[in-house]
Amino acid sequence: MNNNKSARRHLPDADAVIRQATSLIEKGGLFTVLGDNNAALASYDRAIETCRPLSGKVDKVAVLLSQALDNKGSVLLDLGRPADTILAFEQAIHIYSDNVRGEGNDYDAQEIAISIMNCGRAYMLLGRFDEAKEYLERAVTAFDAIGSPENLALAIVNLGDLYFHQGDLKESLTMLQRSVEIWESISPFWPDTHKYEFAYALFAKADVLFRLGFYDEALESLGRCAKILGAIVEITNQTSDRHDLADAMELRDKILAKVNG
Repeated sequence: MNNNKSARRHLPDADAVIRQATSLIEKGGLFTVLGDNNAALASYDRAIETCRPLSGKVDKVAVLLSQALDNKGSVLLDLGRPADTILAFEQAIHIYSDNVRGEGNDYDAQEIAISIMNCGRAYMLLGRFDEAKEYLERAVTAFDAIGSPENLALAIVNLGDLYFHQGDLKESLTMLQRSVEIWESISPFWPDTHKYEFAYALFAKADVLFRLGFYDEALESLGRCAKILGAIVEITNQTSDRHDLADAMELRDKILAKVNG
C-alpha cells in the first residue's frame, strides 16, 4: 500500500475542521471578553491542534490556524508571558506570509502586519528594543501602504511607547502626536473601541508632556482623554498599563500640583 495515499485517506474532513476551529476561536474570544484568559488559551490551543494537519493543504484552514495563533499570542501577552507571545506571533506571521498570502491582498497584508505589530510590542516588553523597533516600523510601513489608518495609529503609538521605555521623550512625543493626528482625521468613522484607543494616545501624550515640563499642554491632552474615557461604558485592557480613568485622574493631580506649586 502506498503510504502517502494512506496518509491522505486519514486526513480529517476540511469542512469539519473549519467548522470546529471557527467555533473554538469564537469561544476563545468570548472567554477573553469575560476575562477568563486561561480558558481562552485552552480554546485557542484546541483550535491550533485541530488546524495543524490540514494547514499546509487548505488555505482557509491555514488562515484559521494563524488567527488562533495570533489570538493566543494576545492572551499570552495579557498573562505576562512575552517570550511565549513572540513564538505564537512569529508562527502566525510565517503561516500568513508563506502559506496563505502569495501575491497577497489588503486583508492578508493587514493580518500579517497586526501580528508583526503585536510581536514588536512583545519584544519591547522583554527589553529587546532593537527588535521591537524593527517590527513596529515594519508594521507602520505595511499599514500605511494598504491604507489602514486605525492600525497605523496603533503601530505609531506603540513606537511612542518604545521611545518612552528607552527614555527618548522627545521622539516619543513626536510619535504620540502623530498618532493623535491620525485618530483626529478619522474621528467621524470611529467605532467605540477606537475611541478607547484614541484616549490612550492622548493619555500617553499627556504623560510625556508632563515629564517634559509642559504642564498646560499635558492638562489639555489629559482633559480630552478623561472626557473620552468617561463616555465609554466598558473599558477593556489593550495596549498598556498606563490607560484607565483612575490613572488619568492620578496624572491630573500630579500636573495640577506642579502648576499650583
